[in-house]
This record gives sequence, C-alpha cells and structure tokens, in this order.
Amino acid sequence: MVDPSGLATQDPLGIGGLLGDSYRLAQLEQHGASSHSLVGPLLEAARVGLQHYVEQPDLRLPARQRLAFRELGLAIGLAAVEHDRSPGPSRAARTLARYLPLRAEIEAFWLQTEHRQVDSWLEHADINDVMLATSLHPQGFLVIPTRSQT
Repeated sequence: MVDPSGLATQDPLGIGGLLGDSYRLAQLEQHGASSHSLVGPLLEAARVGLQHYVEQPDLRLPARQRLAFRELGLAIGLAAVEHDRSPGPSRAARTLARYLPLRAEIEAFWLQTEHRQVDSWLEHADINDVMLATSLHPQGFLVIPTRSQT
C-alpha cells in the first residue's frame, strides 16, 4: 500500500516520524507481527531526509525563526535510533548514528529559558512542552510494552 521510495522528507518532524515508526515497527516484527519489513526503507528515507536537512541553515537560526515541536520531533526520532538494540543493525541505521549528536543539540537549545520565551515557542507552548518532555524521556512513546509489561 505504501511506496517507500516516496517517503523521504526534509521536514524534521517528518524525519522524526520515520525514525520513530521504524523503531516501533521493528518491535512489532520482533513479536511476529509482520513478514514484510518496511524498517529498512523507512530508515533509508530518514537517512536521505537527514542528509538534506543538516545542509539547511535551520538549526543555526535564532529561536524566533524556528519551530520547536518540529525539531523536537526529530530529536524523538533520533532517540529511537539511539535506543535501538536490534541485532545486526542495518547499513542505514549505522549511517544514522552519525546524526545522533543532533538530538542533544536540539534539546540543549530548547532547554535554554530564553529560547522558550520567544513568540514561536509561546504560540505553540502546549505542543512544544509535550514534545520537549517526550524528547527528554522518549521510552513511554517509543517502546511498545509487551504483555508481561502491561
């Protein structure tokens, strides 16, 4: 139903979504939920998007010109890469590891009080607060509990 070749995006929230979805899908596959893996294509689409995103000036702009919830979505997705403990990570997952420092960079930027005082933060404060909290403690969002954990 989905052509994975068209999933790449330069949008940080979209890239984070691809990363988070691939992590959750891998968890489902470990429990036998699917025999047709989309994890590799999702990771590849995220890699392509990240490669283009980091070439843009977005992360060097002042807070008033940035949208925190979009960047924090990427940070949450990068947390999925960081927490992935799958045996034999794919080439795409290994390549994504070089982008892991972006997570800390994004979180550190938005943890600075003065960056949360600008209109672009305050206009979206509810979702920004949720996304920052999720980025700092992503397990509740990323990890699918097993029956023994519920």
